[in-house]
Amino acid sequence: MVDILDDHARYAIGATAARRFTAHAAWRAMETAIDEHGAPRQLISDNGLQFKSGKGHKPVYFQERLAALGIAQLSSRPRHPQTCRKLERYHCTFKEFYADHGPAHTVEELQQLCDAFRWQSRYAGDLGVSAGSSYRAGGPSNREVRDVRSLPGPQRVCRRP
Repeated sequence: MVDILDDHARYAIGATAARRFTAHAAWRAMETAIDEHGAPRQLISDNGLQFKSGKGHKPVYFQERLAALGIAQLSSRPRHPQTCRKLERYHCTFKEFYADHGPAHTVEELQQLCDAFRWQSRYAGDLGVSAGSSYRAGGPSNREVRDVRSLPGPQRVCRRP
């Protein structure tokens, strides 16, 4: 899975399932998020080889595409997961959701779960509105998402911070 989180709103503007996590898979996820929400001014990522080349090496595909769009790329400090803590928390919460609604047997099924989790936030659900609709202020999604409000609640599989 490739997840893209808006740092201010803490809303997942992208969640793309992929068979293998490559620079091209990461870029496809970024393209989808840009198509839905527009290009950001900057992006912070970890130092995975999908996102960033080693020092003194030719930029990887993801870096080249960001640069072509004028998006500044920031990287987290190595062995310092706190930099990406909001994304780490998102992953923990998704694991709880997946424990209740999985398993996905195909990449397509995993994508449906990603979309359902992303568009049906537990936090906004208490207000009767999905996080996706409140974030984008209306407008249809380009993917079909199943309604998960009637599904049972999460089982805890991650520690809460």
